[in-house]
Amino acid sequence: MSIKKIDAETKKPLSGAVFKLTRANGDVVKEDIRTGEDGTAFVEGLDAADYIVTEVTAPGGYIIDKTPHPVSLEKGKTYTLTLENEKKPGLLIKKVDAQTSKPLAGASFKVTRGRRGDGAVKPPRGDGSVVRENVVSDVDGVVHIPELDTGVYIITEVKAPSGYVIDETPKTVQLRKGQTYEVTFKDTKQSQLVIKKVDEDTRQPLKNAKFKITKSNGELVKETETDENGTITLTGLPDCSLVVTEIKAPDGYILQDTPKTIEVKAGGSYELTFTNKKQSGLTIKKIDEETRQPLKNAKFKITKSNGELVKEAETDVNGTITLNGLPDCTLVVTEIAAPTGYILQDTPKTIEVKAGQSYELTFTNK
Repeated sequence: MSIKKIDAETKKPLSGAVFKLTRANGDVVKEDIRTGEDGTAFVEGLDAADYIVTEVTAPGGYIIDKTPHPVSLEKGKTYTLTLENEKKPGLLIKKVDAQTSKPLAGASFKVTRGRRGDGAVKPPRGDGSVVRENVVSDVDGVVHIPELDTGVYIITEVKAPSGYVIDETPKTVQLRKGQTYEVTFKDTKQSQLVIKKVDEDTRQPLKNAKFKITKSNGELVKETETDENGTITLTGLPDCSLVVTEIKAPDGYILQDTPKTIEVKAGGSYELTFTNKKQSGLTIKKIDEETRQPLKNAKFKITKSNGELVKEAETDVNGTITLNGLPDCTLVVTEIAAPTGYILQDTPKTIEVKAGQSYELTFTNK
């Protein structure tokens, strides 16, 4: 008997197929009958009788033919049995940019067998078991899985390429013998918001400005500070309306606490810039009228022009009082207690201060 194994489509011979030969009553005559390079296997010395040929192993990459094939041998004749195999189907997963359709490397997928009720076929075959896990798209955005069994498969993206939003919707395909099936996943770029903090006058970046970012419904997204470059970068934002509020100014600057609102869309890049004015500074100096040496423990009262108290303080060992973070206003500075051994100079001095400016007042005592 000659058993010939060929490709069902191309008719090319297939090596590596393994068969079992039994009599019609089930008695095993021979096992491990294997086709050679020419796709043929010979079984010699058989009696004239009825036999059954069963394939037990298919050639690599092919679907096994599980159908038993009956053969009746006649004395003095050689019987040739030709059997075909279908190629196992393949799966091609493509990952592309949703807007540009450019291929994306680095997307990770999981492939599982379909379960009953998945709805791709009636009924779908499979048990939900994992077939491939963490298969990653290459530089061409492709994952190729060859030689799968026929049936229903579910492909799920488990990790998006860097900078993209994952496509969480699984795709179901039914693989039939001899074909390669293609499924495409499209990912949208993550939206990005850059918050910049700069000096209002010099436009130099300012670090350590603290911001609170919330959605329009009040849900907190993040609280964070600007870096050395005066920036905060947020990525992976959903479609939403964001409210950005400065909650702490950089050292030496006036807080700008007016919120800014911005609409962000997936795949878009956005920028918000906040400026800060430097805090105004006022230095009050107390010196000896003749020697010009600094005098400590002179006490002053500082008020706004409307009488609102700003501060009461004494000069330090350097004869100074320093006030920072003053708003635009008119200040009235009055000495209310002279240093020991000196005459009080109680004539007030008035000064206009503006944000970002530095000022100095000098008082003398005899």
